Amino acid sequence: MTDDLAARGFVRLGPLLAGADLEAVRAAADRTLARAPQGPHGAIRHDAWRREPALEAAVARVAAWARALLGVPAVRLFQDHVICKPPGTPGEVAWHQDYGYWPLASPRGLTVWVALDDADEANGCLRYAPGSHHLGERRPADFVAGAHQPDRPDLPPLDPREAPAPPEAALARAGEALAHDPLVWHTSGPNASTRVRRAWSISLVLPDARWDPGHAPHPYVASLRPTPGAPLDPSQFPVFPPSSPESQPER
Repeated sequence: MTDDLAARGFVRLGPLLAGADLEAVRAAADRTLARAPQGPHGAIRHDAWRREPALEAAVARVAAWARALLGVPAVRLFQDHVICKPPGTPGEVAWHQDYGYWPLASPRGLTVWVALDDADEANGCLRYAPGSHHLGERRPADFVAGAHQPDRPDLPPLDPREAPAPPEAALARAGEALAHDPLVWHTSGPNASTRVRRAWSISLVLPDARWDPGHAPHPYVASLRPTPGAPLDPSQFPVFPPSSPESQPER
């Protein structure tokens, strides 16, 4: 799996949640999504793990996969999103790289995407451009109205026609997970089916991650007002496993 992540930029992890664990996460997702507005891409709720104990409890399992894939002793939870595409959701999420929306100084880390329902091309599964992470950072897409991404003329635009390989649909059964590099190009289509498509996306970074507030207009920039170059506060962004030296505040 580690080789696939390095070569292709994404990997299928297989089952991560099942049975009562999957149902608990689904119920938590539904509770937090009930307070999220619907848009052309469906509904999304940021930092859901801070609101729902079932999600907080499941993060350690996700982090264990991330540590193994990255070959590191510890990882830091940066953020999570609960996402729902109800039947008939019309919007297609533009091709993008996750790192384009992180106010961090480095893309070292990964995102674990957990399907809470069966995800296929009919209801808007993820699609990846294999190997695209090797092309480096590209200009972020302003795919949400009012996002106002930085202009970034220093970066080339992300043109899916320049992808090194044809796009690949990442089908997943409920409870299965995918992991991808923060620089891999990916998208998801509309939900043209009669089935809901819920997912939980968790971004984890290396413990020594540093802030770069000018990199992206993220909600954390407004709420936390981080200092450029400062480490992430472990009381806000926990390290897994909690007993690792990296989980202690820097002095």
